[in-house]
Amino acid sequence: TITGGGQFDFGDHVLREVTLRDYAIEDTSVTPTGTTQTITYSTSNSYQIDLESATGNVTVTISGGPPAGTYGQMVVKITQDSTVARTVSWAGGTFRWPGGTVHPMNTTLDGFTIYTFETWDGGTTWYATGADYS
Repeated sequence: TITGGGQFDFGDHVLREVTLRDYAIEDTSVTPTGTTQTITYSTSNSYQIDLESATGNVTVTISGGPPAGTYGQMVVKITQDSTVARTVSWAGGTFRWPGGTVHPMNTTLDGFTIYTFETWDGGTTWYATGADYS
């Protein structure tokens, strides 16, 4: 516990008026060997998923989220297979996409899509966007 203007009170997980500079978020890499992959919010907020070993199209399930009433974000980079294009679908909550349309996985071999997911209700609803890169 540190008191004063730069309050740190880890008893209730409060950290206020902090400036972060030159920081990184630890990344977690996973490789689905079938057609499903679960990623867990409490394990990491940044994932890389390589579809090279997938045996078909992949359903990615987001498990968990921050406490309801707080903001949480996950970033997921998915790299396409090098021999056959796979599709990706999402599970583990309600997903809201701009314009109501799910952003499809990049179909360029070895290309990738970066998805960002944001929630304010503990992961019940994820506000999602995607961008493709080759």
